[in-house]
Amino acid sequence: MLLSPSIPKLPISRKWAVAVAPGILTPPTVQPVIQSVTGNELSKELFVTWSASNKAGSPGFIYVIETSDDAGDTWDYFGETTGLSSEMSLGSFSDGEYLIRVVPANDAGQGPGSEPEAVTLPVPMAAPGVSIESEYLSYVALITWTSVIGATAYDIEAQSDGGGWSSLASGLTVNYYEYDAGLSGGFYEFRVRGTNGFGEGPWSDPAGVTLPGESESGEGDTYRRPDGVSRYLRPDGTSTYLRFAA
Repeated sequence: MLLSPSIPKLPISRKWAVAVAPGILTPPTVQPVIQSVTGNELSKELFVTWSASNKAGSPGFIYVIETSDDAGDTWDYFGETTGLSSEMSLGSFSDGEYLIRVVPANDAGQGPGSEPEAVTLPVPMAAPGVSIESEYLSYVALITWTSVIGATAYDIEAQSDGGGWSSLASGLTVNYYEYDAGLSGGFYEFRVRGTNGFGEGPWSDPAGVTLPGESESGEGDTYRRPDGVSRYLRPDGTSTYLRFAA
């Protein structure tokens, strides 16, 4: 009797790869990853970079950049490139929140798109942090603020006793302003914002001071010096001389 050769059994855990016939083009299979989205504050100009997909040398290979204004429900074509970065000029886009993604493709079709990256237009600018110093019995306040990334100048406004904001200066290229209230005492508030060639950033939180300046305790007797142009506070027998606008 003729016996058929036995067929060896394969381990159950062995997996077989699906063979692709040589010469048949298939879409990319590696998902790109958006690595950075940068832009000038207050502008709608972005620069996007991402990691590479596979099959970059295949016929018709491109990266398609898409945008969404409805949280990813629908996507719109923005542009395409064969590189790993792209400038995006979004001046025609309305202010608001958007998603960006990058999709690799070739003549066989599209591969997996990147995870969406959220962007805000225009690119946000931070608000400065404001501090105020005033010496005891002085009607002069020194307002200082922190630098803001993307700002090339600063505007400052003031209001007295809640009477409404008015401009003190605009286009300042330093981080301080000296305000002289003359002899008009009261509670003063100040706010500052950064600006650049694209527009104005948000106002800082108001910072307030009472003029003339008060002592730390809010108490203490004052004495006029013989020259008549300054006074001093004598806490615990120690004289601290401070200029006083008579």
